[in-house]
Amino acid sequence: MSQYDLPSLDDFIELVKRTDEDADHRLPLLEQAAPLLYADVRASCDERERLAEKFERWRFQRLNKYGHRLSANDRLQVDTLDLAVNHLLQGPVRPPKAPRQAIHCEPILDVEPCECSLGSVQICVEEALNARVPVDAITQAATELTRRHFRDSTRDGLRSMRLYAPLYMSNFCINHCLYCSFRFPHELDRVHLTIEEAIAQAEILRERGHRYILLVAGDFPKLTSIDYFLAIIRELVSCGFSIGVEVAPQSTVAYARMARAGARGVTLYQETYQEDLYSRYHPRGTKVWFDWRLEAPERAAEAGMGRLGLGILLGLADPKLDIRCLIRHGRYLLDRFPTIHLAFSLPRIHEAPDGFEPPHRVDDETLVRLYCALRLAFPSANLVLSTREPAELRDRLAAICITQMSAGSCTAPGGYGSVGIETDPRARQQFPVCDNRSVEDVAAILQRAGFQLSWDV
Repeated sequence: MSQYDLPSLDDFIELVKRTDEDADHRLPLLEQAAPLLYADVRASCDERERLAEKFERWRFQRLNKYGHRLSANDRLQVDTLDLAVNHLLQGPVRPPKAPRQAIHCEPILDVEPCECSLGSVQICVEEALNARVPVDAITQAATELTRRHFRDSTRDGLRSMRLYAPLYMSNFCINHCLYCSFRFPHELDRVHLTIEEAIAQAEILRERGHRYILLVAGDFPKLTSIDYFLAIIRELVSCGFSIGVEVAPQSTVAYARMARAGARGVTLYQETYQEDLYSRYHPRGTKVWFDWRLEAPERAAEAGMGRLGLGILLGLADPKLDIRCLIRHGRYLLDRFPTIHLAFSLPRIHEAPDGFEPPHRVDDETLVRLYCALRLAFPSANLVLSTREPAELRDRLAAICITQMSAGSCTAPGGYGSVGIETDPRARQQFPVCDNRSVEDVAAILQRAGFQLSWDV
């Protein structure tokens, strides 16, 4: 028997009785699933997914309650429940999820050096983060490494650049994130697009050249349900768009349904990996669940999503601590899913509601260093930059290491026009756009700079 197989049913029952204070409530579910877990009884995909979601919810209730305070028995129960979910979904045999251990290995500075030797340039990740190392040497290394991995062999060796646009579907949100304009207590013009309105927004983006759309929404389960997302994904895919999603963390089954509908990737930022700060910035709402968010990219990969977008929100914590955790998280995911494509983004807080002041503001030079460190750590990953940053800095970073950029963006639902909303989009946006150039202008500037543009993923 593999060490990753489930324990016997008797041992599983005894573990629940010994560990879970709600054992009397939990054991009927285990008994219901036992024929599928232990007797290879045939069941429909819907039945397996229904039970898997219940086991996954059970697992995260334990994680949310105890977090990093899990005892050895609690950890064994959480890991066993994880293996049960995987078994119900008929996934390949694998060890239990362990991103928490990966990102919080001590000492935190012990990041494996990822050196690149390019001619006279040899820089490692830690050197890129060291202010004593000249930024010119770091950017030279990152630039050469990016050219090596993102040169279009069919077009005279031009650097490739992917362009995309976010499509905000709803700014209703139950979370109280201190830094976000969508936060529940914030006075905001709330708009939720119908499916038809969302499709109309996408058609406007198509007229401007976009083919890759990132669907974005606040967390408001009554409105932004999985069925709502699936209907929009299916319609947009049938219209020829490539779709990624940046919405609240979903279950493995929900991600699988999105993948089957045609979504190709999931973007989800941890915001900060420092749990004490994470709790401070997310006082209420479902986003308080650190582990549910942390493990979401892994659930998406297991569900069949081929592209995972990770990131941190700069300004919330010491950026060097968070970037090291981000690198560890990315390497952990690549170890478990060698065929996935990773993307990373480093958005900065420029403005925040209700006078929130970021305690760790990041200047331009530090932002460049952080992006270069990611390039050194992940030579073939996409590095993404949004219109949150000003045009001049975006052009500078594009020349160094960025390989995917938004263009002509709006961060308000219905912000691209033609949905009958009369209010100013700025009254319902998540954050201000700093680069207000049109899609046409951004594309022309990139082409003059020697980039081969890609409008798909």
